[in-house]
Amino acid sequence: LGAGAVITGLHHHTQNIFEMGGLKKYMPITFIAFMTGAFALSGFPPFAGYFSKDAIVSSIMDKNTLVATLILITSLLTAYYITREAFVVFLGEGHYHEEPHEVEPVMSFPMLILSFLSLTGGFLLWSYFSYLNSDIESPMSFVLHSFYGILVAVIGISASYALYVKKLIDPNTLYELFKPIHKLMKSQFYTEYLYHNIISKGYLAVSKLIYKIVDRIMIDGFVNGLAKIFMVLVRFVWEFMDIRFIDIIIHKLVIWTFSFSRKLKVIQSGYLNQYIFVILLGIVIILGLIVKGMRL
Repeated sequence: LGAGAVITGLHHHTQNIFEMGGLKKYMPITFIAFMTGAFALSGFPPFAGYFSKDAIVSSIMDKNTLVATLILITSLLTAYYITREAFVVFLGEGHYHEEPHEVEPVMSFPMLILSFLSLTGGFLLWSYFSYLNSDIESPMSFVLHSFYGILVAVIGISASYALYVKKLIDPNTLYELFKPIHKLMKSQFYTEYLYHNIISKGYLAVSKLIYKIVDRIMIDGFVNGLAKIFMVLVRFVWEFMDIRFIDIIIHKLVIWTFSFSRKLKVIQSGYLNQYIFVILLGIVIILGLIVKGMRL
């Protein structure tokens, strides 16, 4: 919300913090809210971020010192970078073509609510966490954990204040000195490389292996096996029904038709006198039936 308020107050002219400065006098409400959020993210007491960071460090310090150390280093860098942003944007001097302005209450009011919670939220659960810690953590351990958390916050905030407000040292001179660390952080501790080149490629390799085993061997083997069984059944049905049943019926029909046609062929002798005799016989029969009908 604070970043959005700054962009709005600058009329969307820039989002580069090094082109800003001196916004404290133009945007006092946003300044208060932004600084409160920055100190909360830094884990500086008594802001809420301190209590959450302290709870995380306390839970891991005695179990894994390396992880706890990495958390503290990350906390130090967070304190440095977030307060650097706040100091550069709101302190110092800035030159603007169009004068910045404070944001409307529709934006400033939610920021103030969150600022209040960032300042007081840690105390809401303090008694609860204290009750839990009383049985599992010694006082000395608790003091050490709290000291480490406060120390890294103070170092980070002091470093950003010294470099970007007091300008005791030019930050560019420190770049070459801490270039390896900068490269490590810029690469996100090589988490992207680890994910894309090891985890992702390993996942794809395992997926291809599973594909070959499950899909090509098991599923395709099952489908091909069913196809072979179906072909055997079809061949059996074909041999039994088509060859032994249907073909026999057709052959019998052909034989019966041929035999019947041979018997009918006797009538068609090809002799004219026989045809005349049959015709006359038919006429006599018809006339006999007519005469018989007339008598009746």
